[in-house]
Amino acid sequence: MVRADGTARKHRGLKILAVVIVVLVGLLVAADRIGVVIADRTVARQAKTQLTSEDVTLNGDPKVHIHGFPFLTQVLSGHYQRVDITVPDPATRGVRLDTLTVTATNVNAPTGALISGNGQIEADQVVGTGQLGWGSFTQLVDLSGVKQYGIDPDRPMLCQVSRYDPWKDPLGVIEAYRIVREQVPDAQLVLAGSMATDDPEGFQVWQDVDAARDGDANVHLLSNIQQVGNVQINAFQRAAHVVIQKSLREGFGLTVSEGLWKGRPVVGGRAGGIVLQLRDGFDGYLVDTVEECAARTIDLLADPVGADAMGLQGKEHVRDNFLATRELEDWLRLLTDLRG
Repeated sequence: MVRADGTARKHRGLKILAVVIVVLVGLLVAADRIGVVIADRTVARQAKTQLTSEDVTLNGDPKVHIHGFPFLTQVLSGHYQRVDITVPDPATRGVRLDTLTVTATNVNAPTGALISGNGQIEADQVVGTGQLGWGSFTQLVDLSGVKQYGIDPDRPMLCQVSRYDPWKDPLGVIEAYRIVREQVPDAQLVLAGSMATDDPEGFQVWQDVDAARDGDANVHLLSNIQQVGNVQINAFQRAAHVVIQKSLREGFGLTVSEGLWKGRPVVGGRAGGIVLQLRDGFDGYLVDTVEECAARTIDLLADPVGADAMGLQGKEHVRDNFLATRELEDWLRLLTDLRG
């Protein structure tokens, strides 16, 4: 009987001990999480003070997230796995970003430095990512090369850069533009290219295109005759909401990569080298008809966020495949292979 009572007391003691341990663990976790919240607010306050001292205006307070668990051991060691700081609507020198996110990894920061904002803080890597709205972009980039030709950068703009050649199908582009205008009434079209002195057919195509636009002031027919050069072409491609290259036949079609490199989505004819540069549905769209060209252009204009994402994917595709640096890499690989 005594043995049974002793066993019962032992079991009760173990239960009490287990409860105490659970409570202590819970308190430690709660203290750890409270510490994170306090630290997040402290770092956010210091970040705001620092940004303000650098003449950066904010619309609200920065948000800080210190990763890693447990947090308190990171405080004791002064080493943090990762710190994210998100700054809403930062603006400086007349430029405003939608958001700015800074991520620092493997941060070494004494507790005193974090609290006071003084002292040396080091990180293995710091990456900043900013989102720039179209309105801020037009303020940041000199679009005088667009405006001087009567083009409104604040309205949806379609652009095809090419020689005036039947195989580039400028007449088909005008037809597609007119279909687009039925759903996007403020759309405008820029057809820009060079007139080669050794290509008499080009002047005839120019006249045919001029007749096809039928006096529409929203169709801008431009060439080197109007002093359009590299600077203006660059401005047209960067300002375009959609770059079009509706070729019926094509060699490589460099203007596709040019448009993608400027971060713009491209609608291209399914011809020649265009299919090598443009991944259908990823960087833009491949089309076979006027109606498809118009439909895909309308899709991109209706989803500017998705269109921007396509353009950025296209830029990376060009970076990986169509720059001189990639060709240099190919030569180096070949020479290395030949050396055996």
